Amino acid sequence: AGEPAVAEPQPIRDIMRYGRGLRGTYLGPACAFSRTDPNVLVLDACRYRLRDGEWSEEMEVWRAQQAVREALGMRPVFYNGLPQRYGWALEPHPADGAPLTLRFSFAVDMMPAGTVYLLVEGAPWFSLRLNGRPVPTEVVGHYLDRAFHRVPLPALREGENVLELQCAYTNYMELEDCFLLGDFGVTRDRRLTREPALLHFGDWTSQGYPHYAGGMIYHGGLEYDPAEGPVRVFLGEYEAVDVAVHVNGAVVGHIPWAAANGLDITPHLRTGHNDVGIEVVSSPRNMLGPLHLATGREPWTDWRSFRRTDETFTPHDVLKAWGLFGQVRFGRG
Repeated sequence: AGEPAVAEPQPIRDIMRYGRGLRGTYLGPACAFSRTDPNVLVLDACRYRLRDGEWSEEMEVWRAQQAVREALGMRPVFYNGLPQRYGWALEPHPADGAPLTLRFSFAVDMMPAGTVYLLVEGAPWFSLRLNGRPVPTEVVGHYLDRAFHRVPLPALREGENVLELQCAYTNYMELEDCFLLGDFGVTRDRRLTREPALLHFGDWTSQGYPHYAGGMIYHGGLEYDPAEGPVRVFLGEYEAVDVAVHVNGAVVGHIPWAAANGLDITPHLRTGHNDVGIEVVSSPRNMLGPLHLATGREPWTDWRSFRRTDETFTPHDVLKAWGLFGQVRFGRG
């Protein structure tokens, strides 16, 4: 969805209070930053209308599909069971498909910069309407999975926006959550807003990126004098699946776990000013879910984790924290 947002790197002395000290130079607690991926808004609740019936109340997409399949006399499609899916899923039932419309609503506080894309599995199945106007189902690449198709949307509007997906629903189809991709921030109540100018150390899910599934590069500067000896990178507390260190635009090493702290970057430094970036890489957990599991992380994840109807369900997002939480130090040891 266009180029990732990039804020101008700033010298460390301009973005932190600690500066150069006896043990080295520090980065944080607020940094210019850039994303490696588009930001994400999850659309996992909708209203549905089957044939020419009434609109349903708003519910999770999986609940809507369950109601539709029950109304059409279909077996559940989200688990194999007996007989297994391959034995019946391609049977034409109903023969021409049942007209089905899903209606998603989302709010825009600040207009996004650039094109916003709908990410939908099986885009050719659907005809689209945004705020009552037809949208061409033009697939422009994919994201995360080749079946997750990107479809450019026309300009959104401030306030409420309504997106409708219409299809001829048949036995083999499985409806999934949809997503918006683009250059925008997301509030904790899922409204599109402006991205922050700086990223503060701490959980980025509360800073405009609750569903973000890529990496964040925290930017800073480092003055290097070879006479002062080698320079190593030491991280404070963080949450990531991997941390990559950038020096002057190139990846020079990885810190894949906390015990691997102390990465030597001396061979990649030049005398004087150096641009340094700490890239924190997340997983798609906050995008693909489960997002409404009141218990949080459980030892085992399968279809049941996404389809809770008891006290372990919450309508609120339960998110995995990502980011740099403690100060980053450049020093000898």
